[in-house]
Amino acid sequence: MEQGQLQQILRAIANEPSMNKVAASGGSKYLGAAAFSGESFTSLYIREDSTISALSGTDGAGTTVNWLTQFGISGITLKAGDLYIVPDGCKIVSGTIATGTAIGYR
Repeated sequence: MEQGQLQQILRAIANEPSMNKVAASGGSKYLGAAAFSGESFTSLYIREDSTISALSGTDGAGTTVNWLTQFGISGITLKAGDLYIVPDGCKIVSGTIATGTAIGYR
């Protein structure tokens, strides 16, 4: 591989928003069975079997989004290891974990 090709690949990885989401470049926060708000998560990792009774945020235009509906996870038990990633430009802002624990990634 030529040096120029390597540099292009490295730039692409560094600038790819989805890679940044998975890499948690903005940090993370432990979420126990409680309500949370005022966050700016791009993904939610379920640590153990959990239920979430509320999960909302915004889309790229700032419009409120019900992520439970969008992900199709309302009223079900989420399994340990599940990962939910919002589309580029969107955020998870608030929610309530009824049972279990999760990690929110920024």
